[in-house]
Amino acid sequence: MKKQSSPLLPNISKNLTAFTGSTLTNETAYNEILFQDSNLQQTHEEDISFKDCVLNKVILDNSKLKKWSLINCKFEKCQISNTSSNDAYLNGVHFKTAKLTGWELNDSVIKDVTFEECKADYAQFQHTKFKNVTFIKCNLSQAFFDGASLMNVTFENCELTAADFSNTKFYDVTWDGSNFEGMRVDPLALRGSKVSLEQALYLMKILGINVNL
Repeated sequence: MKKQSSPLLPNISKNLTAFTGSTLTNETAYNEILFQDSNLQQTHEEDISFKDCVLNKVILDNSKLKKWSLINCKFEKCQISNTSSNDAYLNGVHFKTAKLTGWELNDSVIKDVTFEECKADYAQFQHTKFKNVTFIKCNLSQAFFDGASLMNVTFENCELTAADFSNTKFYDVTWDGSNFEGMRVDPLALRGSKVSLEQALYLMKILGINVNL
């Protein structure tokens, strides 16, 4: 069996320029910038790109950032809750202990990205393409993956209670130690996925199959 490849972690210079502004500007490229303790909530801009940036304790709640491009960036202890970022492009990004409740990333591309210990309940990834993505100890309860495409994706010890994977396409997906309870998915669509015995029993229950052990 082919071994899954892990997402590429950001490789960012230590010589970054500190962000000193109070707002983001429409159609602007931010390269090699350090955002530290910035309150940027309720930002309504389009076509903004971050490349080789570090964001630490940044607040972007309740924002609208259409066509947001994130390349080789690191987000730590940031808040991006109830923010709309549809048509986004994420490549080589690491989110750690971020609060992403209700974040909309529909119709987006997410490649070589790691979400670690993030709270992403009610997040929306509808019709989004995932490739080489890892979720580690994330709360994804009631998240929406409807119509998404997942290729080489790992859910490691994640909470997936009532998450919606309707009409989702799965290619080489692993669910190590994750909770399936109430998850909405077509079990037949999970052919080829790696599941535990407990997860397999749950999927069989959805199909109406009772197993006596």
